[in-house]
Amino acid sequence: MKSKQPANPNSICRRCTRKCKQPDSVSLLVCPKFDAIPVQLEIKFPGLRKTRKKSLPA
Repeated sequence: MKSKQPANPNSICRRCTRKCKQPDSVSLLVCPKFDAIPVQLEIKFPGLRKTRKKSLPA
């Protein structure tokens, strides 16, 4: 029988890739099997925008 994922996992478990999710009612300080989900980082530069194409006069 497969273990059912809790509806509201703990905040540490939300950031983990493993399937051993604990419910929100459990207070975890550290997880020994924690494996963080990789995050795609973006750098946004203020002031850089795409130039608008000028319409050609007909």
